[in-house]
Amino acid sequence: MEYRSELKYLVTDNDLIVLKHHLKNIMSSDEFNGFEKYNVKSIYFDTYDNKCFFENEAGIDERFKIRIRIYNNSADDIKLEIKYKKNGFTKKEFCAISKELCKKIIKGDKLLFSECNSKVLKRLYLEQNMNYLIPKIIVEYDRVAFTDKMGNVRITFDTDVRASKYINRFFYKNTYARKIIPDGVNILEVKYDELIPDYISKELFLKKLERTSFSKYYLSRIEFKEEIL
Repeated sequence: MEYRSELKYLVTDNDLIVLKHHLKNIMSSDEFNGFEKYNVKSIYFDTYDNKCFFENEAGIDERFKIRIRIYNNSADDIKLEIKYKKNGFTKKEFCAISKELCKKIIKGDKLLFSECNSKVLKRLYLEQNMNYLIPKIIVEYDRVAFTDKMGNVRITFDTDVRASKYINRFFYKNTYARKIIPDGVNILEVKYDELIPDYISKELFLKKLERTSFSKYYLSRIEFKEEIL
């Protein structure tokens, strides 16, 4: 996948209701769960000295994050992902992993090179051995997504964003998570290849929304800042 544009905004509950209503009339539903919300849960990794966190805080232009992601608390589809950011654009590489391998990684055990049958696993192996990359935090939220083939646009609304430091509870429904964004505030993400079609952009009212640059990972680590200092 090539690099794409990604814009993030903070939206109120009222904004979310209005925007979702408008977009339902002009965009397709997400193939994963239609127009219904679904749960997204990720474990994010960082180095022993929190390199990813501090690069995000400093606004370093070229950086990456590694995470493991599941949906609706199901172990049927576990993805190991690397998200790259460069010159304000992002791209994602991923591979499927088994629950057994996922549990091994979550424990902090290093991969064997023989287990690395994909580019993404090989990168994790490298980071584990060179930079002591370890799992740091769980980030989870409820998502509704819209898509459009024109411009390869994907728009998501993430609500009830929360974080947990109990990594070993990744496959549990209750991770003892803590809310990281105030009630009534949600995250809108707009991703596209080159341009947003006019019939979509005019319904988003982006100029009236509050844009944000910090990631959910960064905000989650801030919530547990005593473990960073």
